[in-house]
Amino acid sequence: CVVHRGHRRHGADDITEGERLNLIVWTRNIEYRRSRLWSKFNIQSRSSGYKRESEPPDLVCLSFTHDRDYGVFKEYKGDKKRHRGKGWCPPIHAEYEGFMEEESVD
Repeated sequence: CVVHRGHRRHGADDITEGERLNLIVWTRNIEYRRSRLWSKFNIQSRSSGYKRESEPPDLVCLSFTHDRDYGVFKEYKGDKKRHRGKGWCPPIHAEYEGFMEEESVD
């Protein structure tokens, strides 16, 4: 089980047999999202609490939809290529030393 509030790198190993079942629960509360507390933890700024990454990501934690450096470590295949250059993670203030952003394809 993985539980997190989002805005963090995370991943799962590929399965070689059987099947995986994921349950993803997104919670929304419009009043909370209007609050300063939500803004503090959910914007991509230094005050968000997203700490600087200490090293490059573990390959299992890379996301082709979220990570700005996915293409540096893995190849986009098929229709996943449309995500190149559109990631947000890590935020600029949280880049690990030596971070290299992939090139965007528009």
